[in-house]
Amino acid sequence: MSIRLPVWLTIWLCLIITTAKAQVLQVEHLKNYNTVDTCFNKGVSAAFCGILNNKLIIAGGCNFPHTPAADGGEKIFYNYIWATSLKSGKDPQWELIGKLPLPAAYGITIPSKNSLILIGGMTSGSNSLSHVIQLKIKNKKAIIEYLPSLPMPIDNATGAILGTTIYIAGGNANSKPSSTLFWLNLANKEKGWESCSIPGNSRVQPISAVSREELYIFGGYTPKSNDENASMPTNGLKYNPQTRLWTELPAPSDIDNSIIALAGGASVALPDGRILCIGGVNQEIFPKALNGIYSGPSYMNHPKEWYKFNREILIFNPLSQQWEIKGEIEEGARAGACLVNDGTWNYIINGELKPGIRTPMITRLKLE
Repeated sequence: MSIRLPVWLTIWLCLIITTAKAQVLQVEHLKNYNTVDTCFNKGVSAAFCGILNNKLIIAGGCNFPHTPAADGGEKIFYNYIWATSLKSGKDPQWELIGKLPLPAAYGITIPSKNSLILIGGMTSGSNSLSHVIQLKIKNKKAIIEYLPSLPMPIDNATGAILGTTIYIAGGNANSKPSSTLFWLNLANKEKGWESCSIPGNSRVQPISAVSREELYIFGGYTPKSNDENASMPTNGLKYNPQTRLWTELPAPSDIDNSIIALAGGASVALPDGRILCIGGVNQEIFPKALNGIYSGPSYMNHPKEWYKFNREILIFNPLSQQWEIKGEIEEGARAGACLVNDGTWNYIINGELKPGIRTPMITRLKLE
C-alpha cells in the first residue's frame, strides 16, 4: 500500500533534507587562475597538487586546449609549477615558482617533511615516467632533487606515505595494468624500492590514503584484455605493513545501494584519521566505454550529466570500517581532480567535467 503525502508536507520534508545536507558541508569557490598561458587557464586534469610552506601547489597537468578530444584534438601536457599562499583565501594570487623537468600528468603527489614528492606519471606522446622528484621551496622558488627512480615507468597509480615509507599501488607499470604495491623507505633510500602483490585484479586509477598506520586503497578499474572484459572492483583493500596482510573492505554505495566506483576520483586523510573521497566515474557507464559498447564521438559528445560522475562527498571511517555520505555537490563530480587538505579546508582542484573536458574551477569544502 502506498501513502500519498500532501504537497505542503512533501515540500517541507525536501527542505529539511536539503538543509541537513547544506549544514554538513561549507563550500566556497576560488577565483579562477589567470596565468600567462591561456591554454593552461582552461583547466587541467591529473596534475600534481599539494600544500608546501603554507602554499597551495599545482604542477603539470594536461588538457585539450585547442580542439576537443571528441574531435580528435591533441592533448597538451604542462610543466609549470604554480603556487599561491593559503592566506589568499578565495582570491588566490598564483606565482610561477619553477618548472618540472618534463611536462607531465597522471603521476602521484605525496606530502613529505618540508617537501612534495612527485612520482612517475606520463608525458607527451603517452610516454610513462619512472623518475621520482622531491620538490622544495627556497627563496620563493622551486628546488628539485631526485630520489631513487621507480623500478619501471608507472602512471595512473595511487600513493601515500606512512612514516618515512612511500607506497605506490596499481596503475600502469611498463604500460601494463599493475597489481603490485611498491614501497621506498626514505630513511634507507640505498635499499631501493621493494614490492609485493596486491590481491585481486589490477587497479588503474585507484585512490588511497594512510590512516592509523595502515594503507587503504579504493576504486580503480581493470582494463579489457584478450581473455576478459574490463571491470571495476566492488571492494576496497587495507594493507598492514607490520603483518604484510591484506584485508578486504566494503566499497561505498549511494542511497539506492548502487556501488560508487571511485576510479579516477581523489582521496585525502583528514586530521582525525577519517578518509575523505570525492569524484570518480560511474560504475555502469564507464565499463561500457572500456569494453567498446560506447565509443567514438557518440560517446564523447553527451552532456556532462549523462556520464554520472560521482557527486557524493564520502567519508570512510577506519575505526568502524564503514562509509558515510556527507552530502553531494556538483563540484565533486570530477575525474582526475586533485584533493588536498590544509588542516581545515579540502581543495578540489580542476579535473574533468566529462571525458576530454576540463574545468579551471577550484572548490574548497569544510566538513561541519
